[in-house]
Amino acid sequence: MIPASGPRAMMTIEVQTTVTDFALAAERAVEAGLDAIENRVRFLLEVVDAVWSMTRGGRRPAARSRA
Repeated sequence: MIPASGPRAMMTIEVQTTVTDFALAAERAVEAGLDAIENRVRFLLEVVDAVWSMTRGGRRPAARSRA
């Protein structure tokens, strides 16, 4: 296993690559018979809850849909 580095801000290209990776993963999940929308929503809510807990209940993060 490769040791992980500490947390840091992502560069713009890394954000774009990560978004693409999640889109490809959703496509593969659909091909495998999973409900991509349900899984994406669940993932988003889990991320929002995790971020909120890390900020100790400060400002609640929000998500915006472009759909």
